[in-house]
Amino acid sequence: MMARIILLTLLLSSCEGKIQFAQQHEFDKNSTNNNAPGQTISESNNKTSGTEECRTRPKNRNDEIRLALEPFCKDCHGKVNSTPFFASLEAFEAGLVYNPKFVKPGNSKDSKLIHFLRGKAEGAFPQMPLGNEDNKYVSLVDQGVATLRVEEIETWIDTLAPDVSFRGKASGRSITISRLSADQILSAIQIALGQAPTGGRKKDGLAMLGSTPLSPAIFTPITSLQRDLYLGLGGSDYLERGRGDKVWTTTGVGILNQVAQGACALAVSRNNATLFKYASLTDKLPDQENEIKMNIAYLYQRFLYESATEDDIDALFEEIYRPAELISTKIAWTQICTALIRDPLFITL
Repeated sequence: MMARIILLTLLLSSCEGKIQFAQQHEFDKNSTNNNAPGQTISESNNKTSGTEECRTRPKNRNDEIRLALEPFCKDCHGKVNSTPFFASLEAFEAGLVYNPKFVKPGNSKDSKLIHFLRGKAEGAFPQMPLGNEDNKYVSLVDQGVATLRVEEIETWIDTLAPDVSFRGKASGRSITISRLSADQILSAIQIALGQAPTGGRKKDGLAMLGSTPLSPAIFTPITSLQRDLYLGLGGSDYLERGRGDKVWTTTGVGILNQVAQGACALAVSRNNATLFKYASLTDKLPDQENEIKMNIAYLYQRFLYESATEDDIDALFEEIYRPAELISTKIAWTQICTALIRDPLFITL
């Protein structure tokens, strides 16, 4: 969690305004197929709700697995999501297949992907797809909705060679994510805090240093401070025909922190019910440690649309919540909220 925040400052800009997940390898489009001779996954395993004519022919076994899982994973991990593992074969391989956080080649037993599919992962969200017991992948197979069995996926992992398709540097065709615009960031903050998004227009509830951020593009009277903060976030300057920043700058990251602190402080001071599902503002350590950690996991999922790992929860709890609670619970929850808004997963498409 904290490492991602540090990583953001190191990857603030690129020529096209995109943030690329740090990878050490490049996909070789001429890589060999991982199948044993003649071994394929049946066409029925690639069952989707889309039209047949839209389906591309699998390039290799990794692609067969991707196409079989895609209908059940793309809603949360498609092209427009913060973890677009199913946006392309390159994204699937760079972000999932050869990412030891999820897949350990030759060892399906310890691969988190299998734990998610079987509904036995550790943490606040033990299954994929998210939902009730009937919605986990292994249950969808039992119902006949999905036809690629988990045992086949386990065999694929057990026979998968480590880094078989990579050759030494990051690929421009792997996972790239565009940063949110200033208006999108303001709306995303409002959504996370349970408010209707306004795209930067004046609305009670999004405090920023005691004032509400406004977009110069909509001709609403604003203070010089509001204008500077909005432009610092990368907002477009209509009067000067500016299109807005497409990259993160050091100044922009600092202003994002100010915006997040203001919005979170107001929401916490109002005891916003959206922020407190498993813990209350009055809960304190050590008696309510479990409830506090559960609430941190809930906020992580709400803000970042991704399940928190135990390490993620522990980092937020030990590095942010625990020391801040020595001052007050309001400051502790404000800092948790601020840290999540600063996370690269929050401020990217």
